[in-house]
Amino acid sequence: MYDLILIRYGEMTLKKNNYKIFLGRLVHNIKNKLKDYSKIRFEYTNYRFYIYLNGEDHEKIISILDTISGISSYSLCVKCLPDLTDIASKAIELIQDKGYQKK
Repeated sequence: MYDLILIRYGEMTLKKNNYKIFLGRLVHNIKNKLKDYSKIRFEYTNYRFYIYLNGEDHEKIISILDTISGISSYSLCVKCLPDLTDIASKAIELIQDKGYQKK
């Protein structure tokens, strides 16, 4: 159902001089904790970290992420085209997967 997880870092942006050290350590910790999940792929920028699930169970990944310090928050994401029709279609799929139906 979900394609990737968007991770937001904690207050690392306040630590300007050591930012890269903290970010490197966080990325290392995330990759190390998720090393048993061979399908996932990682991508990160200075402000966001993405975990592409590639079919892995998002609930298991989230339970591991909850144990890692430095993660401010995360969001489950679904990839879609930048097109209103595709966005609406994916939203309907998500709602139906959650068990909500039209009355």
